[in-house]
Amino acid sequence: MAVDTTPLLTRRTSLLAKVETTTGTAITLASTDGAFNVYNISYAPNIAIEERLDQASWGLLASVHGTRFATLDFEADLVGKGSSGVAAWASLLLPACGLTQSSGIFTTGYAASQSTLTIGMYVDGVKLAISGAAGSVRFPLRTGFPCRAAFSFLGKIEADADVALVTPDAFTTKPPRFAGNTATFASFAPKCSTLEIAVNNTLTMREDPADATGARSCVITDQRIVVTVDPEMNLVATRDWYTLLTGHTEESMSIAVGTAANNIMTF
Repeated sequence: MAVDTTPLLTRRTSLLAKVETTTGTAITLASTDGAFNVYNISYAPNIAIEERLDQASWGLLASVHGTRFATLDFEADLVGKGSSGVAAWASLLLPACGLTQSSGIFTTGYAASQSTLTIGMYVDGVKLAISGAAGSVRFPLRTGFPCRAAFSFLGKIEADADVALVTPDAFTTKPPRFAGNTATFASFAPKCSTLEIAVNNTLTMREDPADATGARSCVITDQRIVVTVDPEMNLVATRDWYTLLTGHTEESMSIAVGTAANNIMTF
């Protein structure tokens, strides 16, 4: 009796990422390059196609492709290292999203140099990858639920390859819940169900005719930080949002996630 082989199952997916030694040059990935838990991985290739019209008819000649780029999105646990130091996911992924680290503190803004990543998505025997990648990151916090960071990277397409599914090194620290924490705008602590902090970067591919994909790497050319929250309705005497807005009032914000030592993050 003939039995079909099992089709490729996208549920069997893992992700590895590593900082490139040379910007835009893919670096070899290993199981140690995935010491974080990721979810909802998606890969979207964008290969430009130039149509070639036939002469004296309505037909088409063989098309020729143009640039070869792709986006790779995923979510990762927003979690501390569990011991002193910075969690691997943060020190690896956040600098490629335009954040600069110093003594465990990440700051936004222009940086004279930017790291790029090679990111591999392994789908049940097939490797899909991008190189020279940079991205944006969001922190969608839901009250009462464990927290994640949502990443979106843009890079150059690396050729697909048949590669055995890689099992990343286990990471056992559990992500904290957004509960029992302090969230304040100036001295006001809103009651809310969701709060999101988004680092929205303008991602631009650096065109390069010397590269087969048409670009050297992705680079961040602008950055906007957006905070979104859904506070409960309050009396004007408690919190006058309208006057603060029309008065162009600037305030500080402090959002804490987690309560256990070495598993706390503060925005």
